[in-house]
Amino acid sequence: RWIEKKKKKEIALLNFSLLLAKQAEQQETKKKNQMNHVLSNIVGILDEEETALCVNQLTEKYKLRYKELLDYRGLGFRKLRYLLDLGQERGLWKVRHIEKRNNGPGHLLYLCSNNKDCPEIVPKNSAQVVLGYYLYAKPRLNEAAIAATVAWKKALANEFGLLGRIRVACEGVNVSLTGTKVSVHGFINALTSAHKSWSAAIFQIEPCSQDQSWRKLSVWTSDEICGLGITQAKDQCALDEVGPGIKLDPLEFDLALRKPRKERKAALIDVRNFYESQIGCFQPKNSQMIICHNPGTRNFHEFQKWIDQYLIELTDTPDIYMFCTGGVRCERASALLKSKLKGSDNKVYHLEGGIVNYCHTMRQNQQSEMLFKGRNYVFDRRAQNGDHPAVGASAVIGTCLLCQKPWDSYRAKCRCSMCRCLLLICDSCCQKKRQSSNSIYLCCPTCSEEETPSSGR
Repeated sequence: RWIEKKKKKEIALLNFSLLLAKQAEQQETKKKNQMNHVLSNIVGILDEEETALCVNQLTEKYKLRYKELLDYRGLGFRKLRYLLDLGQERGLWKVRHIEKRNNGPGHLLYLCSNNKDCPEIVPKNSAQVVLGYYLYAKPRLNEAAIAATVAWKKALANEFGLLGRIRVACEGVNVSLTGTKVSVHGFINALTSAHKSWSAAIFQIEPCSQDQSWRKLSVWTSDEICGLGITQAKDQCALDEVGPGIKLDPLEFDLALRKPRKERKAALIDVRNFYESQIGCFQPKNSQMIICHNPGTRNFHEFQKWIDQYLIELTDTPDIYMFCTGGVRCERASALLKSKLKGSDNKVYHLEGGIVNYCHTMRQNQQSEMLFKGRNYVFDRRAQNGDHPAVGASAVIGTCLLCQKPWDSYRAKCRCSMCRCLLLICDSCCQKKRQSSNSIYLCCPTCSEEETPSSGR
């Protein structure tokens, strides 16, 4: 009986082992089929591409086309690169390594199908551009119009293969997208031909490298398109009734800051945040008669508080000029200032298209000397753009917070310990900070002033 019991146990174990082996074989077969399915899908995407495809855009295109995620980890690969190497070993495509420009670390990977000459069709960094534009809607958008705008903008960006951010509110839209020049111009043509109101927007196109392109498309709704902090509908309608300040094109704005002033003083207000102003600003020729105001705000919400604080001083200034990065903030900021100055004889002007439009126009007109000095901070993956003067040169506006040497490049990890705003710290000080055994808490100028007892705040 004991022998029979032992034999039954051995048979049961053998059957269980066979069952496990069969299940493992089935799982392996299933994984191979899934892998072949994914590889075949990637080949399908590459066959439709006119140029080599950057790997950074592969997962987004895969999701848009097949309505599923490119789950390389589910196939047993720790990195997407390992799956792509397998496809190259099987002869499905070619993988090319392109060194990043702008002193970027590492390299970029491009894929192209075997029936294309990959080295010749890899797009250069200059072929990528960033498109920025905004438009305040007249009349304001209702809920149905907002939903329709979100769906339409998303579909249009997907149609032309553009990635980036689209912000929609009842007051309008604020957009930043990246893609090839051809796709961006196709997007603009489709937009302006759909309705004549879009022709009123200033479409600002600037070059960017492949590693500075957006990684995905995000479309969302919010209370405002620039975050002034006026979220109530009645307050927004009140600003709409007042309207923005007088728009000056870049040449008119430049002339206003250059012309001699004998008695009529003016104010120049930088609507941007403090970390934007630190690396670039306007320097008027007639600085004695033009008072430059840098509010030192950490975000656009704080601009209202600054206006209330300096309203009496601004009331005594006949001409007020305002500027920002791309013009969207000045539209609202100038309207807010006009509402506060109601009944006075002050004239409020703002730069149409912002610093981006100013620099582009002045270069087109071959102006030898621009009044904007330094670099222009932008809210996309470039962080800052414009001519990059050599570190230590007089053209560098910013200085390192710790050692005070000329510096104008931000590092993502160097932020204020309290408000999390970017801090201007040079590479050598960043390295010393990392190597230091003591924890160093850094604060931006505004947070430092608030923490000082003598400030009374």
